[in-house]
Amino acid sequence: PPETSVFPLPYVDRFDTQSMHALPRYFIDQAGVFEMVNRPGSRGRCLRQVVPKLGIEWRHHKNFDPFTIMGDERWRDYTVEVETLLDGMGYASVIGRTQSIKQSDVPPLGYWLKVSHDGTWALVRHQDEIARGKTRFTADRWHRLGLQFKGNQITALVDGNVVAKVSDSTYQKGLAGFGCGWQLSFFDNFMIRPTSKRTR
Repeated sequence: PPETSVFPLPYVDRFDTQSMHALPRYFIDQAGVFEMVNRPGSRGRCLRQVVPKLGIEWRHHKNFDPFTIMGDERWRDYTVEVETLLDGMGYASVIGRTQSIKQSDVPPLGYWLKVSHDGTWALVRHQDEIARGKTRFTADRWHRLGLQFKGNQITALVDGNVVAKVSDSTYQKGLAGFGCGWQLSFFDNFMIRPTSKRTR
């Protein structure tokens, strides 16, 4: 077998080349189901989280809210962004530096930016909010969420605007992805690019 190597960056997936209702290449759903559908309001395809509510769970293997991840556990300094459209009330999130996923109803070990339909947002480290606020965000249009990592500096972005910039060294590397609550939500134009030469 070939020697192991770091998953190359930059990486972009516009979700336009795969079959309807297929699962996206490289992504691993951790709860919910993210599948290919036609993009609302325009040409092309996108992903839709299609499970509207939490189902019956195993006693010792509970699930957190729907999310999917991809990439390389050795990634360090990068920016991850995704477009999202909420189909009604709920929230969407972008995830970075994910190191471990517990078999329980708690978030993964890592950072995630959560933005609700009313514009309320929170930057979360595993289960702990490290910043929060409110921004312009509605459930009837596409928005772009992003997290940027460079050393201990973490920047949260909504539609290209910085909503938070914090210093935290708890998680230094890990996978990337996105998620939502138990509602039907759309995701498109996923992108990861290095923010320094130290991608691992």
